[in-house]
Amino acid sequence: MNWNILKTNPLLACTYSKKLNVGTLLSKVLINRNINLEDANDILNCPDKLFEDPNLIYGADNVAQEIINNINSNNDIYIFADYDVDGLTSGYVMTDFLRSICNNKIEIYYPNRSEGYGLSIDFCQKLIDHYKNKQNNVTVITVDNGITKVEEVKLLKQNNINVIITDHHEPSNILPETIICDAFIDKNSNGKHLCGAAIAWKICYLIAEKLNKLNLIEHYLPYIALATVADVMPITKENMAIINKGLRILNDKNYSSNLKFLANKLGLKTITSKDLAWNIAPKINSCSRMDRLDIAEALFFFDDIIKNKYDDVTIDDICLYIIELDEQRKSLVKKAIKEADSVNYNNDKVCIFDSSKYNSGIAGIIAGKLTEKYNKPAIVVTKDKDGIYKGSVRSVSGLNMYELLLKEKESNNIIDCGGHAEAAGLSFKENQINNLKSSLNLTIDDSIVEIEDSIDIDSYINLIDINNNNLYEINSIPYDKNNFKSPIFCLRMLYVIKTKTSSNNSNNICFTFKDRNNVVRDYWGWGIGEMYTNIGSPKQVDVIGRLDYGFGNNANKATFIIIDIKKGENNVRIRN
Repeated sequence: MNWNILKTNPLLACTYSKKLNVGTLLSKVLINRNINLEDANDILNCPDKLFEDPNLIYGADNVAQEIINNINSNNDIYIFADYDVDGLTSGYVMTDFLRSICNNKIEIYYPNRSEGYGLSIDFCQKLIDHYKNKQNNVTVITVDNGITKVEEVKLLKQNNINVIITDHHEPSNILPETIICDAFIDKNSNGKHLCGAAIAWKICYLIAEKLNKLNLIEHYLPYIALATVADVMPITKENMAIINKGLRILNDKNYSSNLKFLANKLGLKTITSKDLAWNIAPKINSCSRMDRLDIAEALFFFDDIIKNKYDDVTIDDICLYIIELDEQRKSLVKKAIKEADSVNYNNDKVCIFDSSKYNSGIAGIIAGKLTEKYNKPAIVVTKDKDGIYKGSVRSVSGLNMYELLLKEKESNNIIDCGGHAEAAGLSFKENQINNLKSSLNLTIDDSIVEIEDSIDIDSYINLIDINNNNLYEINSIPYDKNNFKSPIFCLRMLYVIKTKTSSNNSNNICFTFKDRNNVVRDYWGWGIGEMYTNIGSPKQVDVIGRLDYGFGNNANKATFIIIDIKKGENNVRIRN
């Protein structure tokens, strides 16, 4: 791996530090990501300025007005959401907001993972049957799904049920014949960077604006921040503003919500975007992964659901159960991955694993682990009661698996698919699997865009710079996996005083380092032991890595996560 040091103007870094009242490391991080001083100030101090006009999102204003019209017509409204954090949040925001502004019957429906992704024929038929002999007018609003559901929408409308679609996914060649808000329909539309919950929230904003109810809107921003991070949306200026504004509200001592109660139950005091990504979101996702979506729904709608049904159940009980479900999920994943590792993937360009004996909700996690270990795209599926395989897809850098899956659908090698370049879902019949595997084996190599094996480094640092103040500042802004990556730092000319390998894994090694300032620190290199041996176990090294919190007794203390190590010499190329 080549190391490239990003060349930062030191005078400009000083200007950022002074104007923004931040440290040199964060100043360099902002400069290296082409954030100008004005935008940096808005991101850190005035995030409201970076919120874009909801009217510039394709269909948003029309959808907002259509919802108002349906409310005024006294329609019963069903919100059809999704089972992941973005879908759960989308459903909560739309449902709770509409309930706060009208007396219509507003119902939320979260499909279980076993039902598959998106508006389903089964749901549509049940709704049609329910209203068959009733006089009520009915409207279905999809959130975080629906853009590819042509037949489902057609079925509902044939039975006089109105349909409104709000989504943030790319459409297929044919659009559902109904009113839609989805930025991807129009190449000139704003909002392609937004998660499903943010789209739902912006529509609620437009409704609130039309009805003079804007005082109800800000309360939901911590939930939109959570969904943005959980759905791994690109870190644009607006998404940074959404996350920072949401966190500012969430951390306000006067703000109260069930989301904050869960954060407090997890021991989180000053909540960061990293806490949302690695602590809160996985806990909530565990509910659907472990077939207890009702528990997540209870967290979001506690006052409406649990409190009115079970006098002896508290929000504290719900949070404790969510934490317990996550522990069960971790244990199950560990067992499933052990079995998945026993399969020989050497002759294929893609790892395909049948996880039918495990909860379907952990398929995405297994796929991610396989991709990480074998550096190949992975498909992990479970077989449903109708004999259909459904599951998750994870891709490698430079390969758009969603585009490949669309071609497989056209070739009749799968039933359906949806998602994004690096993470998608699919379904296929048992008799399609061999053709699917053969086709992907032929097309994957040709579809990979070659990416240089190199890494950009934000700054040189010394051991003394690895401290909680610098870590907190760096974590004050969110990052993604593409254009706004987490900062990488380089420690040069470290003397290795001693090493110690883990008793559980000899590839995990603890280094005792001393730098040129005679500062001595211990840092673990996870998966670095073999790498260190291969370079001759030198006594003088350069390392690159990330600042992060430690583990165990050092969970609240800054540490350095080593990602590469080389002999101590001129290892870095300067990149302007």
